[in-house]
This record gives sequence, structure tokens and C-alpha cells, in this order.
Amino acid sequence: MTRDPHDRGARPAAEARGRADDGHDADRHESAEPGTVALRRRRDRHTGLASGTGAPGTVGRTEAHISGPRGATEGHPSGPANGTGARTANPRPAARTSGLVNRLDGLGPHDHVCWRYPAPDEFRARVREFLVDGLARNLQVWYVATGSPADLLEDLRGTAELAAGLRTGAARVVSLDATYPVGAVLDPAAQVRAYAEATGAALAEGHAGLRVAADCTPLVRTPEQLAAFARYENAIDHYMADRPFSALCAYSTEVGDAAFGQLACMHPSANDALPGFRLHAAAGGAAVLGGELDPTNNDLFALALARSEPHLRDGLLEVDGRTLEFIDHRALARLSAHADGLGATVVLRTSWPGAATLVDLLGLSNIRVESAA
Repeated sequence: MTRDPHDRGARPAAEARGRADDGHDADRHESAEPGTVALRRRRDRHTGLASGTGAPGTVGRTEAHISGPRGATEGHPSGPANGTGARTANPRPAARTSGLVNRLDGLGPHDHVCWRYPAPDEFRARVREFLVDGLARNLQVWYVATGSPADLLEDLRGTAELAAGLRTGAARVVSLDATYPVGAVLDPAAQVRAYAEATGAALAEGHAGLRVAADCTPLVRTPEQLAAFARYENAIDHYMADRPFSALCAYSTEVGDAAFGQLACMHPSANDALPGFRLHAAAGGAAVLGGELDPTNNDLFALALARSEPHLRDGLLEVDGRTLEFIDHRALARLSAHADGLGATVVLRTSWPGAATLVDLLGLSNIRVESAA
């Protein structure tokens, strides 16, 4: 993987945290109040930060042609076993939503939505919409946000379906205040493991998967937090593309346009057009590139590539570009340089007619353009 130029030397420490011994992972236990998930956390010997198993969720999936107010969907081939090593029924991921969305019901078990909200009440209303829909699909649902567990429970008890879910354990809450100290930098690998374990546990309890609605605003306030969380968004997206884990990643408008764009571009769908393109995961490890790449977002594209998790197959970096509407020569050169750093050849499958012409004119020998089916 190429180095993230905005990480200011922090990547080696982040990678060390990702390799931390599993013995430092947190133990999850139920609190006395039904519906809450409390975390016992041990400190990581490498960083001094605590790690936990039920922290903020975010997500992503593959692309399709956008149509209608909620975006479009696309199916995926069979995925691998879950993160616990056990195989389950339903090995074939269902369709996923991509593009702009303006509502949160009707989303599937692999969908990953980036949502920008202007006020807390609007966020809580969207959380209820998303989680009630999850309960109707037999998903276990989690609500992750700042505040006391009692306050978070009250946010959900106003809806009959969620109140019932809290009584049965189908709905749960996680307080960020009890999970991460202020300014904590999230460990992407540890957080993916945590959600893989939680998804496996939900399946073992008879649910069809796990769905998380999280306010991630407190975890992206510093440049170091933002860089780590953007990498996490891509890593968890790869997990979600193959497993029944869906998420709503919410960010207050206090997160500025530049920072929000770095996060939104790692999701298959969002309620905001920023930053104009999407780079995320497809089932089986391939990458998906959609939207428009031009001078307005070229530097951000380079940053997203540096933060992405490449999944090579026989030296090939496969890129599903079926929803790619435009890509200029600068972005293609960025993609070529990224592949060169990986020692890989890009296979870009797209219907946009200009891609092959530009690749030939630029002499980019490590990009092979194929017509999308």
C-alpha cells in the first residue's frame, strides 16, 4: 500500500496498533440495563490507548447505475466465511445501494451510507428510520453515539419497534463516551475485528446480520483522527461487501467540506454530492470507482488511493468502473502511479468511452481498460 502523504509519519504507529496481540482486545459484557452494551477495555502496550469491541460503525459496498431518489443496487458474487471463521447460510451478498440517497429505509444488509446532518434531532430521527428498517429485516441493530447509556436508550424508546427490540436484545446502544477518550485515534484493524466478532455473534443469536447507526463526528476532529478513520472506512467496507453488516456513518455539519469529502468518498452512498466520486469495495476484494474525477477532486483521489486497502489477485488491481461517468488524464495518471507503487496492473472495467483513449495517449502501460458488461 502506498503511504498516505497527509499522515505526517503516523502510519507506522497505526500499523503497529493494527498488529497488536489479540490478548489486548476488549471483553464485551452486558450492563445491568437491558439494551446497553458496556465495554471493558485494556490498554494497548504499544500505544497506551484502550481498545474496544463495540465502537463506532461505518460501512460501504459496490456500485451500480444511479436511478431514482435512493440510488441503484447491484448484486455480488459469493463471499468468504465470516470474521469468526464459521460459515453461515446466505453466502451470496444481496444487492447494495450506490450513489445519492435521501432516505434510510429500504436499505439492504450490505449497505454503507455516509450521512451529513445539521442538527441532533435530525440525526436521531434518521437513526430510528434506519434501525427500525433493520429490525424488520431480522438484523440486530446498534445505536452508537455520545451521551450516557440511559440517554441513548431514551432516544430509541420513543419508537415502538425499537422499544421492543431493547427488551429482547435485538436493539442495543453503545456510548462513545465510555469507549474512547477525547482525541483518541481509532485503530482501523482492531475496529474491523470488533465488528466482525459482533456480526458473528448476531448471526449465532439467530439474526440475519448486524446493522449499526453511529455518530462518528467525535472521532474525526483532528488530522490524525481523520486519516485513521478514512482508512477504517475503506477497511470496514471490504468486510461489509462480503458479510451481512450494514452501517450508517453520520457526521455533523461541523465537520467541514474538505474533511467530509475525505470520508464520503470511501462510501458507496451518501446524502451529499461531495466530493463527486466514490472509491470503495466490491465483494471478493475488488475496488469500485464511480462518479466524476476532474481537477476539482484530483488531489482527494490521490489521498483516497493512498488510504485504500488494495486486494490484488495475481498481480492485478481490479477496478469496477461501471458507474464511472468521467475520468481525466490526471486521475488516470494518479491511478497508474498507485498501481506502480503496488507492483500491480490495473484492470479498469468501464463503459465510459474516453478511458481507453486517454490510457493509450498517455502510454499508461500498467492500466488495461476493458468494456464493462
